[in-house]
Parts: sequence; structure tokens; C-alpha cells
Amino acid sequence: MSNEVWLEYLSGRRESYLNERRRLLGPEYSMDPQKWDSLLEQEWGIMRDRLASGHDIEDPVKRQLGEDFFERKLMEQLESEVHQVASDFEEIQWNEKLLPFVYYEDFIMLAQQGIFRLEEFIFDKGRRWEKKVLETLTSYGYQSVGHIELFEEVYLHVVKG
Repeated sequence: MSNEVWLEYLSGRRESYLNERRRLLGPEYSMDPQKWDSLLEQEWGIMRDRLASGHDIEDPVKRQLGEDFFERKLMEQLESEVHQVASDFEEIQWNEKLLPFVYYEDFIMLAQQGIFRLEEFIFDKGRRWEKKVLETLTSYGYQSVGHIELFEEVYLHVVKG
């Protein structure tokens, strides 16, 4: 029920936002509506994300949606982002398994954000000193369980652990 109310609310806000922006642009909008519609849709995307976090929502609407609605939405968004992050890695067949191939830079960036969730992967440490890389992996709760030779290069086999 609350998702239907939310979608209806968003639809109304979107329509009024776009109409108001077009009105404010006036004759300039009429000169190139296709360009302006594209820009306004981008602006609306930002506005929609802001609304989805609970900002600028009137109290009666918040009460109708339920107190935890925006917390649930935030959790759904985070879960979706984590799933998206996990599926963004190239996967490589190794020993009857399909494992994600992770570069050091990507691991560090995602681990620092707290959204790296892979359980097992092939890790390209680049030209970094292996002892330091292993310390970094350990600090994020991972361990190397061996080496994998692919494409005439040697990579680390890493698991959560």
C-alpha cells in the first residue's frame, strides 16, 4: 500500500516540478523543448533521489507512508547498490568456478565505502608488494588462499575469512 502511495506522490511531484520549471523558462523552453526536457529530467532525477531520502516531504505524507518507510527505502537502495557492485566485475572461469576478477584499486575504493561484499574472487594486486596487499586484505576481513595463474600472470585467490 505505501509503495502505491509513494509512486502516486512522486508522480504528482514530478508533474508539478516539470510544469513549474517549464513555466519559469518561458519562451526559452519553447525555442528548444527537446533539450530542455532532457535537462529537466536530469534535474528531476536529483530531486527524486532527495525525496526518496525523506527530505522535503510534507509531514502528512510521511505519516501516511509510515515512520520507517524512508529507512526501508534507504536499505533497499543500499542492497541494490551492493548487488550492482557485485555484478559489475568481469567474471573468469577457473577450476570449474566462475569468479569475479577484482583490481586492487576497485577493492580499496569499495571496501573503504563499506560496500564490497564478495565472498571469493581473483585479485589483481598490480605491481604492489604482496606482503602489504595481504595486510590490507586482512584488515578488511579477507585472506589469500593461494595463487592463480591466468593469461601468463599470477593473481591472488581471495576469500572472505
